[in-house]
Amino acid sequence: MISKKIAALIAGKKLNTLSIEEEELLLAWRKEAEQHEMAYQYAMNKTDWYRDLQTLETIDVNKAVDSVLERILRTESKKMKPRYWWRYAGVAAAVLLVLLSVLWKYRETAVEIVPGGNKAILKLADGTSLQLSEGQHELVISDELLYGDGSGVEGVTKEQRADAMMEIVTPKGGEYTVILADKTKIILNAASKLRFPKVFSMRERLVELEGEAYFEVNKTLTPAQQPQPFLVKTKQQTVQVLGTQFNISAYAEDKSTYTTLVEGKVAVSAEHRGAKVQQLIPGQQAINNGTGAIEVKAVDVFNYTSWTKNQFVFASEPLGAAMQKLARWYDMEYVFEKESLKNERIEGILPRYASLEELLELMKESLNLRFRVVGKQVYIY
Repeated sequence: MISKKIAALIAGKKLNTLSIEEEELLLAWRKEAEQHEMAYQYAMNKTDWYRDLQTLETIDVNKAVDSVLERILRTESKKMKPRYWWRYAGVAAAVLLVLLSVLWKYRETAVEIVPGGNKAILKLADGTSLQLSEGQHELVISDELLYGDGSGVEGVTKEQRADAMMEIVTPKGGEYTVILADKTKIILNAASKLRFPKVFSMRERLVELEGEAYFEVNKTLTPAQQPQPFLVKTKQQTVQVLGTQFNISAYAEDKSTYTTLVEGKVAVSAEHRGAKVQQLIPGQQAINNGTGAIEVKAVDVFNYTSWTKNQFVFASEPLGAAMQKLARWYDMEYVFEKESLKNERIEGILPRYASLEELLELMKESLNLRFRVVGKQVYIY
């Protein structure tokens, strides 16, 4: 029989949670004896341990483990030669016993991964950071800082209400709506930042974006009664509009910035030299990779704005890109056990406020894949 420490290391290997030092300890133990390697391979190649774990959830733990061990011994006794099977099965049984115990203990303390919600921080010019109410979903910028229901944001002094510049930041698993001083409505997606002035200049209206946001720009006039431009600046480009609805996705980890026009007209100009300014009409998307010409193509705008309607729409999208969107919204991490799985294509419309477990079940129905959730990490295999 083997020690619980070694069995726990095997369980950790199964869960992909070992440190480098623990990996080395486990490898050294495997090399000590042939039966050690046999027990290790048995535990790692076992494909029905999820079923065993589900059994543990519904009946007495000790009885369930006894049942599992009895099945292992009975099955392995048929496979192995008479003079070897008892030694192999005994070690493997010990491994699985502790493996299941570790997994069961883990399930008792597992963190539930839930969908995002109304979460954001408002940063003022003096460095003050205010946690916005999760019971609200909309911040209104006026003479005062108000929520959509007219109640005031707590903790703001009279001097701070006059701050020239502000920034609203959504974490992973957060979203929030901002109504700017000119009545422009901006819905900020998860893991995004929007920097804006409390009051716009007479000449133009300029905001800065990192991440993703949906804009409904209100038409306004300059003192000379000319249309007042509204500009959205990202790392790779500037989008100029007058009055329109559009979506910009400009996450730092993405290679390209995507501008999708729903209504009106916008002009997209790249920060790098030599790129031609592109005028978009509704139903078009500009793709700026930051180095070459801006690509323009016709798209179904709903695929890129559905997040504002509480849906994920995947239209033959690579699974790698889809999981990145889910990770931002559910505030979790993910690992592909095979790099090639990132290129699998996913089709479908999924609810944005479903639990992650429900969402993964729906995805399994359309993909020949499996998912394993460990804490706040999802393994795809």
